[in-house]
Amino acid sequence: MTKAAKTDAPRGWPLAPGTVRAVLNGHGILGLAFAALIYLVCLTGTLAVFAGDIARWEAPGAPVANQFAPGALDRAVKAAQTGGPAQATLYLTLPSPAQDGARILAYTPTEHHDWAIARDGTLTEQHTPFSEFLIDLHIALHLPRTWGAMLVGLTGVALLSVLISGILAHPRVFKDAFSLRRGGARRLQEADLHNRLGTWALPFHVTIALTGAILGLTTLIVGVLAMLLYGGNTARVRCPPSRPCCWTPAAAATAPPRSN
Repeated sequence: MTKAAKTDAPRGWPLAPGTVRAVLNGHGILGLAFAALIYLVCLTGTLAVFAGDIARWEAPGAPVANQFAPGALDRAVKAAQTGGPAQATLYLTLPSPAQDGARILAYTPTEHHDWAIARDGTLTEQHTPFSEFLIDLHIALHLPRTWGAMLVGLTGVALLSVLISGILAHPRVFKDAFSLRRGGARRLQEADLHNRLGTWALPFHVTIALTGAILGLTTLIVGVLAMLLYGGNTARVRCPPSRPCCWTPAAAATAPPRSN
C-alpha cells in the first residue's frame, strides 16, 4: 500500500491519516504474530470439510445402509452404550441426501468411538486415524481439548481483528477494489493482490473468523453463562430443559423434570 493510499483518506472517513497509519502498523504486527496459527487453522478447516470422504477411503469396508430393519437403531444405540466409554454422550447420524449410511459416535473429552450401523443394527467400529488427526488438529491443535479449543478461538478473534483493522487502514478500500496494478514494483503488485483478495472475499472471511471464534470460545462462554444464570451448572446452558437434546447419563440423572 503506497503512502498516498495511507494518508489520502476520502471525505467522511472516520479516521485521521495518522490514525490510519497506526492501524496499518497494528494490522501488520497482528497478522505476523498469528500468521502461523491462522494458516494452520484455516488449512485444516478447509481439509476437514472433506473429512467424511477421507474417512470412507480409510475404512472402505464399513457398512453403508440407508434402510434398517425394525428395532435396528434401538439395538445399535444399546450396543453403543454398552461398548462405548462410560458416561459418554451418544450422537446418532442418520442417512441424508448429503451422506449415505448411519453412524453413532460415543464421545467423552478424553475418548471417543465411532461406529457404522448395518441394516440389522450391528455396529462396525471405524478406524480412521488420518481424518481424526485432521479434525483434532483443526479443533484443538492436538492440545488438551479445553485449552486447545480456546487457542483456536483466540486465533479466530485475531483473524477478525486483522480483517477489521485491514478495512480501517485502507480508506480507499471500495474505490481500489476494481484496480490491480501490474507491471510495476513487485511489492506494489503483491499489496494490490492482497487487498483485492481481502476485499472481495471479506463476507466469507468475516463469517469464518466470527463463527470460529465463537465455537472456539464456547467453553469460556458456557462457563460464564452457567455462573451468571444457573449457579455453575454448564449442562443447563448446553441443554436447557425446555428442549430435547443429547444428555450424558450424569446430566440426565440430575436434570429437572420437563413439563409437558
